[in-house]
Amino acid sequence: MVEPTKDVKQDVPISTATAAPSEITIDGKDYIVSKLTLRDLGYIEQWMRDALVASGRENIKDPELTNSERQLVLKEAYAAAAQTSLGNDFASAMLESIEGLLRLAWLSLRKENMIIVGKNACKLTLDNVAEILHSRDVLLSIVDMAAGLSGFDLATGDALPEKENGGATDSANPPKTNPEQPAQEQSSADSPMPTTGAQT
Repeated sequence: MVEPTKDVKQDVPISTATAAPSEITIDGKDYIVSKLTLRDLGYIEQWMRDALVASGRENIKDPELTNSERQLVLKEAYAAAAQTSLGNDFASAMLESIEGLLRLAWLSLRKENMIIVGKNACKLTLDNVAEILHSRDVLLSIVDMAAGLSGFDLATGDALPEKENGGATDSANPPKTNPEQPAQEQSSADSPMPTTGAQT
């Protein structure tokens, strides 16, 4: 029998201490859900900032704007981007949008799951994840699991209290999902900003 290592507290499950991945079944296929790291949250924050700047650059294409007005629009876009971080209203809206949920799910699923392209095994792309996760409910399940494994509050980026750090889902009993409502059919109103931000 393998004994737990001495540097792991005996009162903390090894799966919790190591943020072990969990599993979820979608349309009869099993996927590994990995924790979201601080780097992943940093990526999401930067994506939000890039989206604001990209929106500003799109707005200055208006031919009716003067040069000074264009400069002001860009200045305001960069200022808004600099002030954007997890926890503010804009970030919260972005995280609840289909685009935000897709990116969070992709950051988790790409770590351990592969897709076969021709004869090659490739990491999942954002488009792959959009095809796999057909509904908002499934997206939320993936994101909740990944955030729970990570021990982060996605709304703020802060660590969850230790009692909440065991994961949002029981990894021994992963949820079985049968998506019905395609994410692609969600209204564009779900996304508070154009999806012209950082692309991967």
